[in-house]
Amino acid sequence: MAGLIRQLAMSLLRNAEVSGPPGGIAPSYPQRVKEPYGGAYGARGYGSGMPVHEPRYGEFEGEYYRPAATESHGWGGPEAGMVAPEPPRRIFGPDTIDLNLISERARLKAEGVRWAWTRERRIHAGADFMREIQPNDQSLVHRAKALSNCYMWMNDPFGPRLTDQRQMETLAGCFETLAEAVSLVKEVMPDRHKQPDLVKQALTYMAQSQSALRMIVRQVYDRDDQDQMESYQWLRRITQVERIYLSRYMRLDDPADPNDWVMIHEAVTRIEQQLDDTRRTSTEIKKQIRKLGYETSQIAHLPADLALPRWEIVFTTIEDLLDMEVPPSHPDMINPLLHIAPSIPDEVEVPDSCSTVWNHVVSVLEEKKQTEESTKALRSRMEPGLRSVTQSLKTRATDLPETPEIDSTTLIKDRLRGRSIVLVSGEVREPARRALQKELELKELIWFSLSGPEDMMDLKAEISSPDVVLVMVSPKAAEKAREELIQVCESTGKPLVRLSIGYGPSTVLSAIVNQAAERLTGGSQAAARGGSLTSVAPGRSSVASRRAPSTSAFGQGFDEEEDD
Repeated sequence: MAGLIRQLAMSLLRNAEVSGPPGGIAPSYPQRVKEPYGGAYGARGYGSGMPVHEPRYGEFEGEYYRPAATESHGWGGPEAGMVAPEPPRRIFGPDTIDLNLISERARLKAEGVRWAWTRERRIHAGADFMREIQPNDQSLVHRAKALSNCYMWMNDPFGPRLTDQRQMETLAGCFETLAEAVSLVKEVMPDRHKQPDLVKQALTYMAQSQSALRMIVRQVYDRDDQDQMESYQWLRRITQVERIYLSRYMRLDDPADPNDWVMIHEAVTRIEQQLDDTRRTSTEIKKQIRKLGYETSQIAHLPADLALPRWEIVFTTIEDLLDMEVPPSHPDMINPLLHIAPSIPDEVEVPDSCSTVWNHVVSVLEEKKQTEESTKALRSRMEPGLRSVTQSLKTRATDLPETPEIDSTTLIKDRLRGRSIVLVSGEVREPARRALQKELELKELIWFSLSGPEDMMDLKAEISSPDVVLVMVSPKAAEKAREELIQVCESTGKPLVRLSIGYGPSTVLSAIVNQAAERLTGGSQAAARGGSLTSVAPGRSSVASRRAPSTSAFGQGFDEEEDD
């Protein structure tokens, strides 16, 4: 009825303009200015009073979508003064779709649906239009114009009439559910390679929400909503690129039930809450780790009597970290305690809740002590032979300057100088790699990330290289492939050194001296007679690292390694 009245009024105005006022008097009313394209709601054709062609669901089958020209289907033929000019064609595809914009527009449309129902009831109740209705209309207008290409068809005066309350609540809920699902997908996509199951679950909820929205929009509007179509197009593109198969809600013959929007919304909200809890827990863990480091540094510098109150704070912090499910052997919790554990006062008792952590600290200190003792024993066994060699050199060449005694560490460094080492560990740590390569004067440190059985062939090829003189393995890098790694080293004749803590040059060198000194220095005299072992062909000096996805069952736990 409103459209018919408007057309009648415009026909009368045109007739008046053609005939002109009586007596040749100029018309007193101002000339009508054509409404710009987009109308009051910043949408296609709003204010034109004519239905506007909306792209159908199947039109997204092409790679790009070009909006069709505006059409007029007014009663009695098109009216020249009411047809909006054709907008410039805008090309967009899956790679240009903004998920943030979809989420914002969907939330605004949900609010627009609820306002359309409230507005209808207030008008029937006789509310004051200027005070109770127009301010909300204007607010939606400004907010829609602030978003790119946001057509609020549910608030278009010439759009569909929203009269069914239950249907309108379902429509608004579907818009909100799509907004939440899109936000969840955008949050989990950066970590899609670390959490593939969570990403697939989020994409499934997004597919179900867009399919449910399409069904309810078809019931109300008999057209397709732009945000739903862009969500579908983005989903189809990302599943092709990431090789993710969604078995449901991506075909026209497999629609979702719009009445399930409550269940979808609750599931998406639950996942978002879990992610928020995980982020808060991670932040709190970092805070407690910093607190533990500060308290242990204070204990190390304070007198014993003044440091007693801080021991209680240290144990309380450890209990808090254990409550947050931090492993007792976590290096960030063990390393600060290594400096103060030997000087713990007798009056300080370790609580039972912290006994597991303290046992790990004690075992690390004992291993460190045994390594130092074995190094001293090896040095004492090698020094007499070195002294005799030195004395013989002095008697044969008395004119040469006196040569200082050479310890086992110097011999090991001479043996490694200019050669290559393979380090089987987790993710490449560039500062540690550079420090080791510079301190040991290596030609190349090959940092190899072992993530699955398929990597063993590449690892064996690296170890078989004639430049490689030693193989090292981090504490937890290859627990599931330890036996196979030992066989590879035995078959190639390369010694295998197991690192204890971190990648510090002194720690690594101590482990090499303790575990592989005899095999490395056994051929030193032959090398002295036959030529220098450090003369190798020049080659590349950058790290050769290989990183395979850590999602396979073989690679679980390989990336967990202790810091120095």
